[in-house]
Amino acid sequence: SLHPSFTFVTRVQNNPNRLAKGFWFLGNENYIFVPLYNRGTLNMTKTIGLVVRDNGIYIEIVFRDMPEETSEDINFHEEMIEYLRSLDVFSNIEQRGDKKYFFWFENNDLKNNLNFYITQVKNKADVLLKKYHLEDKYMISDSTFQQNMKRIEDYKRMSMQMNFGETMMPTTIGLNKIKNIILYGVPGVGKTHNTNKFISLIEKEISQKELFETIQNNELNTTVNIDDIQDRVRFVTFHQSFGYEDFIEGFRPNEDGNIELQDGVFKQLSKQAQKNIEDSQKNSEIISEELKFEKALENFIEKIENDIEQNEVYPLTDNVYIFEVEDDAFRYKGDNWTIHSAGIRMRFDVLKKLYLANVRSRQDIKRQDDIGG
Repeated sequence: SLHPSFTFVTRVQNNPNRLAKGFWFLGNENYIFVPLYNRGTLNMTKTIGLVVRDNGIYIEIVFRDMPEETSEDINFHEEMIEYLRSLDVFSNIEQRGDKKYFFWFENNDLKNNLNFYITQVKNKADVLLKKYHLEDKYMISDSTFQQNMKRIEDYKRMSMQMNFGETMMPTTIGLNKIKNIILYGVPGVGKTHNTNKFISLIEKEISQKELFETIQNNELNTTVNIDDIQDRVRFVTFHQSFGYEDFIEGFRPNEDGNIELQDGVFKQLSKQAQKNIEDSQKNSEIISEELKFEKALENFIEKIENDIEQNEVYPLTDNVYIFEVEDDAFRYKGDNWTIHSAGIRMRFDVLKKLYLANVRSRQDIKRQDDIGG
């Protein structure tokens, strides 16, 4: 409230369900990250931000060589680094690699350090942005900031409502007459959650009256395992733009720019149903190994997403790193790659095949008939 004009980058995505878990701003249970400006158009590779951890508070500056980078970008970041070096409020200046710096505050007084960050560091950065005509590229507009803050407040409010058991459905319902159902509300109120609950309850063949009472009263039904249906349910929007190609199959460009036949939602579910039948015929040892892989992959994805959020990339070698986690793959690239500038996809299903085949080396990969080396 002391700095009403102060804007910064807020959390936008809910993956992996972090807004719903209460992580309103960037970071997780281990740290809070408050970046000042847009972090570049490619994979969040530039940042100036305040990081608050249990073991200290520091200002982080990162700027990597990327295709959209200009000399003005470099000069801006280098002048900021020289400015921070000249100050006497830091106990340690840590440099990692060529263009990553951590300026650790001498004390852990959050209020004073945050005020210094807002009044001194941001003011200096704003002056330099104007000097190099980078305002439009980096600064967060007030309208964007207010829109993001409203979204966070909506999540907060709806999360509290769900915790206190407030219902989203009308109190007057003709339980035996309803054939169509509309769940409405702003993002975060639980429409998707309750739709999944509907499906799970319907599969249990409970009565229509009991079904609607459960949803209307927002009851916690421990017999309903929503996670059990995630792989068997898809949400679609039937719209003028949603065609045969989206629902069944159609030709689309792949990541290499080539046109290929890709499955739509219905065909994906059909294949998944076939896979479920095949899985039911597998022995318990194979199923156990697959479950171990899925759990390990889930933990690894969360670690990579945390590292990318904090450090922009997850290094694989000195020069190769993962920079994005997609729904079905990691995307990775190298600093000095002249081709594949958009990165290469490391698909989860391929990793699973390698794991189940007990692959331990590149030579082992080449021995796999259905996987390229």
